[in-house]
Amino acid sequence: MGIMNQRIDDELDQRFREEVAKRYGWKKGNLKKALEEAINAWVGQKEKAMRK
Repeated sequence: MGIMNQRIDDELDQRFREEVAKRYGWKKGNLKKALEEAINAWVGQKEKAMRK
């Protein structure tokens, strides 16, 4: 399992956390789940664009 430590804009962080809370609640592991989902979507979108 990889570890990523990155700094992001405070507003983006807050928006992301609020959306995670709305969709999944504040249960342990939900932030990780949503972050992995977001990264997978981004990578998939870039891979799809490269195949065109």
